[in-house]
Formats: sequence, structure tokens, C-alpha cells
Amino acid sequence: MHAQKALLSVAVLFAISGSALADNSTVNTNQNGSGNRLVSTQVSADRSSVTINQTGANNGADVQQTANRSQVGVNQTGSQNSAVARQDGDRNNSSITQVGNGAQNATIAQDGYRNVASIGQNYSVNTGATINQGGWSNNASAVQNGNLNSAANLTQSGISNQASSNQQGNVSSQATLNQNGGFNNNGSVTQTGNTSAGASLTQTWGSNNQASISQQYTVANNTASIEQNYGATNQASVSQAGGWNNSASVKQNGGMFNNANVNQLSVAESSANIRQNGVNNSANANQSYGYALKSDIAQDGSNLTANTVQTGSYNEASLLQTGYNNSANVNQSGIGLAGQSNVVALTQANSNQTANVVQTGGAGNTAIVTQR
Repeated sequence: MHAQKALLSVAVLFAISGSALADNSTVNTNQNGSGNRLVSTQVSADRSSVTINQTGANNGADVQQTANRSQVGVNQTGSQNSAVARQDGDRNNSSITQVGNGAQNATIAQDGYRNVASIGQNYSVNTGATINQGGWSNNASAVQNGNLNSAANLTQSGISNQASSNQQGNVSSQATLNQNGGFNNNGSVTQTGNTSAGASLTQTWGSNNQASISQQYTVANNTASIEQNYGATNQASVSQAGGWNNSASVKQNGGMFNNANVNQLSVAESSANIRQNGVNNSANANQSYGYALKSDIAQDGSNLTANTVQTGSYNEASLLQTGYNNSANVNQSGIGLAGQSNVVALTQANSNQTANVVQTGGAGNTAIVTQR
């Protein structure tokens, strides 16, 4: 019976879609039950709109549009559902919403410009959201809340694109964002109230890009990584609040006037790592109200600035600068005891370097400054 129902659904939708080859075509369908499959194909259908509603389990939806100004909407309620939307053209808008238990998978692929893609997945066991966009002025967003395991993968190629992943209240969350070959791009990951979370954001071959990762009120074992390659005036920011055994890293390669910031608040046994090469770059690591924290900044180039601030106890700060006309500043305050002291190791190579180290509070603190 399920097989017959699925075949009937496909046949009916193909019949409807057959009339969607002209302008101003619309496909609307509703399915209740399980094991349904919907396939919608619209070719050269300007101002086309597809809306699919499925309620039940083990349902699937596949939409393909080759058109301008198209709209796609897929809503699935139940478990073990999957949806795929493909659009070629401009001014497209595609959204997929999945609510229920079991495994949910959603994929959106858009090739054009001024595209908007959004995926929402809530209250499921395992969820996967994938968005791929090419062009410029695109917007991609994935929201995953209240799931057991959530994974989001967003990829954009072009300029002036926006990508965001928001994951809240999940047991395990993983977000991966890639923005390639453009400038004026903005990528952000927000992870709040998860048991553990991982985020990776990469921007390549561009300038004036913005990258940010925020991990708040998570339990432990959180990782955040930002990498920006071969650009100028890029901004990277990682913020982590709460939890232990967290790690945050920023890499900015081959650019100038770039800025990297890592802020860790009320964390324990956690680390901040920043790597930069180029000119006129700045790096800032701020670790507040924690213990057993490690900050590691390495810069190569000229006219560089590095700042590390640590408050709490039993912390370590390491700074390495090679090049010319660089400055480094470290400020540590908090408890330091023999055998568990606050430690600073600052090394600068070449000429016209400036180093400033301040340690207050406790005893047994150590600072080593080397200029050569």
C-alpha cells in the first residue's frame, strides 16, 4: 500500500509539474502518512512557486527549478524525513522546515545571485543541513534547536554573501561554514546551551570579510576555528562563555590590516590560539575569570600588535613576533602559587620591537622576555 501511495504521489505531482513549464506556474501539494515521495521539476518557469507539506514518517521531497524569481517551500513534520531543493537563476528563495524525531536531512543548492536559502530543524534525533550557493548577494541560514545531534554545512562562492548557523539546546552540535573567492562576505556561527559544540569558519581570497563564532553556556569540549586567507581588512572574532576544555583559534594568512579577537569568559582548562602573517595586523586574546588557561599568539611581519589579558589563576601566556616595528602587551592578574604560577613567555625577533608585561596578584609568577 505504501509503495502504491508513493508511486501515485509521484505520478500526480509530475502531472501537475508538467503544466509548470510556462510562466507564472504554481505547484501546491499536501501529504499525510508515511513513505511518500514528491518530485517537482520546473523548467524556464518565471515567477514559479512550489509548496510541499508532508506529515508523517519516511517522507521525501525533491524540487528542481530552472527559473527566475522562483519560490520553494518544503515543510515536513514527523520522523526520518528528507528534502532537497535545487535552483538555477536569480532572486530565488528556498526554505525547508523539518520538525519531529528520528533523522532529518535537508539540502539546498542555488546557483545565481540574490538567492536566499533557509533550513530549520527542530526536536529531532539526528539532523543534517546543507546549503551550497554560488554568485553574489546571497543569504544562507540554518537553525537547529533541541536536537540530539545537529550538523550544518554552508558553502558560498562569490561576493557580498551572508551565511549564518544557529544551534541552540542540542546535545552535540557541529557547524562548518566556507566562503570562497570573494569580499564583503559575512559568516557567523552561534551556538548556545549545547552540551558540546564545534564550529569551523573559513574565508579565502577576499577582503573586508567578517567572521564570528559565539559559543555560550555550553558544558565542555567546545572547539571554534576561524581561518581567513589572502585578504585585507578582515575581521575575525571568537567568543566562548562557560564550560571547560574549550579551544579557540584564529588564523589570518597573507594579508594586511586584519584583526583577530578571542574572548573567553568563565572557562577552565581552555586555550586561545592566534596566528597571523602580514603587515599592520592586530591580535587580541582576553581570558577572564577562569583558571588553567593558555594563550598563544604568533605573528610574522611588520607593524604588528599583540595583546593578551588573563584574569584568574594558573594561567600561561605565550607571544612570538618576528619582523619589524612590532609591539606586544601582556597583563596577568590573579592567583599565582609556587608550582602553579602564572607564566609569561614573550619573544621578539629583529628590530624596533616593544614589549610590556604586567603581573599582579599572588606569588610565584614568572615572566620571560626575549628580544633578539
